[in-house]
Amino acid sequence: MHYYRLFIAFSMFMLTALPALAQVPYSIVEVANYYRLDDTTATGGKLYQQAPQKLKNAGFKTVIDLRTQKESDTFEKDVVEHLGMNFYQLETTGFDTMTPEHIEAFNKLYASVEKPVLLHCGTGARIGTLWTHKMILEGAPVLNALETGRKMGMRPDQESALRHKLGL
Repeated sequence: MHYYRLFIAFSMFMLTALPALAQVPYSIVEVANYYRLDDTTATGGKLYQQAPQKLKNAGFKTVIDLRTQKESDTFEKDVVEHLGMNFYQLETTGFDTMTPEHIEAFNKLYASVEKPVLLHCGTGARIGTLWTHKMILEGAPVLNALETGRKMGMRPDQESALRHKLGL
């Protein structure tokens, strides 16, 4: 009888603890160019209609949008917040805004948000380029940073421009 009570107690604990142990899924087809960076972070492009609900169901707590106000619609922000997730927008238009100061602002925002988090833009290319730039500035091996950026959606023209900008 004693083991039965322990089993029930352990089972109840696991049922309540499992959501806290959730990891970012490897695939969410409702997010264009979805890429799982690690256990707490994923990146992608456009969010399709069912994406906010899928993100919520997968345990995401925050969405950071790098698109400009002109590119974004309030529908995404409203739906994400209605579902109880946090929504932040950090306008990133391209290389002209990818200054060390902008990357520092991104780092502060990223460090402060509740995880798991989805970082996205229109296609995934901007977040891939920003993340690559961030990694290089933080001292990551250049080839590793570039490979990560490509997986996240960085396009060849962006990689070339980034290499030129950083003198690589």
